[in-house]
Amino acid sequence: MKLNPTHYLAIDMLASGESNISIAEKLSVAPETISKWRGDLAFQSELNSILKATQEAAIARLHSLSTTALETIEKIMVDKEAPHKDRLTASVKVLELLNIRTVGVVESVSENNELIINILPNPGNIEEGQ
Repeated sequence: MKLNPTHYLAIDMLASGESNISIAEKLSVAPETISKWRGDLAFQSELNSILKATQEAAIARLHSLSTTALETIEKIMVDKEAPHKDRLTASVKVLELLNIRTVGVVESVSENNELIINILPNPGNIEEGQ
């Protein structure tokens, strides 16, 4: 099938997550028409192309935010004035990103009234001999 402007509108709406029924209502066609279009190779190819471009743009955006995210986590972790729960959450997230699983967290208070947080690693993460 040769794609026309209505097809491209439907493709854009599908790519943004709208349902066949919603698209059909907006375009004044039957929901079965949208299903039929989705079965067409040219339609599928265009939709897949847009979905792939959208995914690549999202990945690029996430990569550009990663430095800011890491800096934010680091600021929370080293900020002695930050709530202990926030510091703990940031620490656990770093361990999770490094694929280090934990089995528990033990909080205690030192003689100087400082909070001591011990994160207990999952024994499966510790290699023999360590």
